[in-house]
Amino acid sequence: MTNADIIRQKFGDIFEEDLIEDLAKDAIVTPVLEGNKLIRRGTSFQYIVLLLDGTMKVTRSDDETGQEHLLFYLSGTDSCAATFVLCNNKYNVSEIDMEAETDSMVLLIPRTRMNELLARYNSWRNFVLETFGEKIKEFLDTLDSITFMKLDERLIRYLRDRSKVLGTNELEITHQEIAKDLTTSRVVISRLLKMLERDGHIRLHRNLIELVDL
Repeated sequence: MTNADIIRQKFGDIFEEDLIEDLAKDAIVTPVLEGNKLIRRGTSFQYIVLLLDGTMKVTRSDDETGQEHLLFYLSGTDSCAATFVLCNNKYNVSEIDMEAETDSMVLLIPRTRMNELLARYNSWRNFVLETFGEKIKEFLDTLDSITFMKLDERLIRYLRDRSKVLGTNELEITHQEIAKDLTTSRVVISRLLKMLERDGHIRLHRNLIELVDL
């Protein structure tokens, strides 16, 4: 299957044919295995990222503590708005980390193409604007949860969101991984998960959480 066929299969309903053929000329299709980072904060990154398959997690780390804060997930045919910003970044240094939550496939477009694509193709311009709008809303939701929600409410939302993104009610994840994403301790997360299990909302297994009624 050619690059054009892959792009057409995933984005044919929103990208015009001329854009598809144009993107296929210098785009790169590459896998990112589960647990591997495609982008690391503080390093140079030369591409716009469009997700073709799988799930990616976008985080931002704290310089002083080293803790990572979950910003949002990418799934389906999402693109990463944070890589759009790099296109006009003088130093082209990433402010985020992007890690494969599951085995994934991404389409990488050279960042130097951004302004040209915006000028030439209405479908690309609309796609970029819609992506910015969606990710800003997700970021504000994340900010609201950190600012206004109690930790137990954040945990329930985290489990719901993860279930929705991965398309399953059985989440293969450790208590430590959840604690890391929610910037708290494993002991606190374990206690809250036990409470949710006691109330019949989840079932706990070894490195797996089954959502029953959230």
